[in-house]
Amino acid sequence: MSQELLDLLKWLAVLFGASAAYRSLGDNIASVTHALGLLSCYILAYLGAGGLIVLVFALIKRVVGGKLLGSDIFGHAEYYLGMVSGALRYSCVLLTVLALINARYFNPAEIKRMADTQKDVYGSELFPTLRSLQVMIFDRSLTGPLVKKNLGFLLIKPTPSENRRFQLREAMPLSQAKRPNAPVPRQGRSNLAASNVGSITSPRVERPSAAGQRS
Repeated sequence: MSQELLDLLKWLAVLFGASAAYRSLGDNIASVTHALGLLSCYILAYLGAGGLIVLVFALIKRVVGGKLLGSDIFGHAEYYLGMVSGALRYSCVLLTVLALINARYFNPAEIKRMADTQKDVYGSELFPTLRSLQVMIFDRSLTGPLVKKNLGFLLIKPTPSENRRFQLREAMPLSQAKRPNAPVPRQGRSNLAASNVGSITSPRVERPSAAGQRS
């Protein structure tokens, strides 16, 4: 248990800290950048907060890890508490994964379109999608509905995807942007072609030299 104490605290901090911080961080990221949708900002904030917590615990483990390894804090209960600690740790890891799976919201039109696409291409819904995975976990499993009902505050709020193109900020006014050359009108093209043909086919007139005129 002494060896797994920091790992247990780390995953508890990741689970509760990331779920508490992702919305405010995601809203701030979405207000600053226009290239990412709100769903992408939420996921980025969740992963960023979790990564920062993992980094902090890595520094703590480097400082005090040796002391915990050589200590016997829990005495004879080390073995049993170690099993409980391992179960709690992997439960936190599982809930973190479920939080990411729950992040994407699908409206009925998107669900129907995905199903129709697979039926048109393969004849049936052959391949699983993220929506089908959400249904199997949170609707049809034994513990999924209980997790969503009682521990929903630990999951990322279902958010629809926004199709935004990555746009660069305008570095110059529109009037200074390079414009394409104006197309030549059809009538102008015909006149230009006729003048070119005439210049090619017209005979070259040679002027008599001065010696010929004198003779």
